[in-house]
Amino acid sequence: MIQRIFFILMAAFFIAACSEQGAEQAPQKKLEQTPEQPQLENPGTVLYFEEVEMGVEPYGSRMLVNPDYLRLDDGHDQSDFILYDRKERAIYSVAQSEKSILKISYHPIEIEPPYELKLVDDVREDASAPVIGSQKPEHHVYMVNSQRCFDAVLVPGVLDAEASAVKEYLEVLAGEQARNLFKTPVEYQDPCMLSNLIFNAGAHLEHGFPIQESSNTGYSRYLVDYRKSVELAPDVFKLPGDYRQFSLDPDQPVVQ
Repeated sequence: MIQRIFFILMAAFFIAACSEQGAEQAPQKKLEQTPEQPQLENPGTVLYFEEVEMGVEPYGSRMLVNPDYLRLDDGHDQSDFILYDRKERAIYSVAQSEKSILKISYHPIEIEPPYELKLVDDVREDASAPVIGSQKPEHHVYMVNSQRCFDAVLVPGVLDAEASAVKEYLEVLAGEQARNLFKTPVEYQDPCMLSNLIFNAGAHLEHGFPIQESSNTGYSRYLVDYRKSVELAPDVFKLPGDYRQFSLDPDQPVVQ
């Protein structure tokens, strides 16, 4: 499932979707965390989500984070997964059945928007949001050129390190999509797509980690549980050594 999510992101340039979905309409979730455990050999944070897409049954996903890596999968160590190497600034999409790895390297955004993008961060009170780690969540509504593009209910000061890792990951995706923007028909280059996926990708994560987020495309994700300072499997952040590796950079050959 996580593999399909990745390619939906990459295909977003070729899809025009305009459905209004506000985070205030999302169901509330009860969040819990286990006590911190000292002296761990492979410590990290694990986060569990429920994700919703138009025309698809809700499904679960998992995120694993430590200072060096971020991993996205469906909750199983042996499933397809996406690995972000924070030191290398590279994303690896691993397909277990095909024994292949797609690599996306970081590229700075070197293009300008095709037209002016006026981003407004409208912070609203959400009395129904649960208190997380003694912090009250903030509901941020991102308007671009008067269009409602993204909603995020954020918790400042609780999962800031994890938010930084996700922001780095989204910046790598944004750089790759910026390099391919010329392939996108002009009529599909709407303000929300340009802002969400390229020019303001991950901007919401500067204010905290999202317990709820939703975009104008109808996609939503809800944090249902998280655990900090837990012992992770020793190989969970390792790439299979015998898989073929492909790159989206034309100057990087296929690794057999």
